Amino acid sequence: MGAMKKNLMFPALCLILIICTGCVLPATEASEYQSQSSLLEMPGTATLQASQTRLPTSTRLPSQSPQPASSPTRQVESTPTPFELASLSVSNEDRVTVLQDVSYPDGSILKPAALLIKTWRLENSGSIPWNNQYLIVHAYENTYSGPKVANLMFFPPDTKLGWNIGSWPEPLTEVLPGEIVDISILLQTPNKHGYQIGIWNLLTDQGERFSNPVWSQLQVNGTIPEDQLGWNGSWLMNDPFLEDSLVPITLALETSDQWTHGFFYNSYGQLVFISGSTQSDPSIMDGLYGKPNQRVGGTPLLLQLDTEKQVFNGTIWHDNQSQSSLCGARDEKSYMENCLPKETETNEPSTTPTLE
Repeated sequence: MGAMKKNLMFPALCLILIICTGCVLPATEASEYQSQSSLLEMPGTATLQASQTRLPTSTRLPSQSPQPASSPTRQVESTPTPFELASLSVSNEDRVTVLQDVSYPDGSILKPAALLIKTWRLENSGSIPWNNQYLIVHAYENTYSGPKVANLMFFPPDTKLGWNIGSWPEPLTEVLPGEIVDISILLQTPNKHGYQIGIWNLLTDQGERFSNPVWSQLQVNGTIPEDQLGWNGSWLMNDPFLEDSLVPITLALETSDQWTHGFFYNSYGQLVFISGSTQSDPSIMDGLYGKPNQRVGGTPLLLQLDTEKQVFNGTIWHDNQSQSSLCGARDEKSYMENCLPKETETNEPSTTPTLE
């Protein structure tokens, strides 16, 4: 038994040393609140519209169904654990140099339950191109409601990214050696005062990991009383891109000026936005969900919040003929009680759905 424990601990310790060596910096108390409010352009009417950005003629319209228009060709069986990441081979040809924290540098101070677009500037310092089959994978200490597994989206430096469906441009399909790009993931600070950290590894299209990770270290100032959270904060929610999925995903929401907006990463590793009006009734969100680079209007949804039980239930309409339910809760126990049919066994193994 002692030998087995040593064998299990070795890769974990290796991973922590690889990830954390030189990466934990002291927070800067002089840092002020940071926000991207200038990029937040929530609609001013009850009918939410997609961005009016002019499109290239070659852009293909995504499907209106809840199924994704495209998905990675390779499959990841489940979210790699730190043990599994440590056992993955390191690519000899893929190298990355982290040049800059474009947004929210280490030590930035934010409010609790705040949404943010975390952006790093990277150089492809390896010998082969990167493509859109590369992934970013949670490695260690993710306290931000960020992605467990997500498709990497590469953009030219200083690309402006907003919070509306359709507000993002199409990502680059290839990054050549020597080229510099920005990558972004969406995060939400927890409703918890103090120091927060998240660390992610990049994975190649061959399932190999990069030798050095990326990370985010922030300070959260204060907390929001639970009875004042409303829609704000993180939820466990069933995935509208999968039918009959028992495994919840994380939905992050924030309310400002009677508009509620947020995001989730679906089981295909794709980023999805939610935007809704809460003007007439703070407990009811009437809105849309869709991808940030989606060039058509999003899918309608209607959600109702039970603030006492900290759960919500609702409906999405895929077209005029079909609809399905959405439900969510603050914690796993409430999610199981609120979202699963009574006849469904609740002791299903808690594994992450396959990326496909």
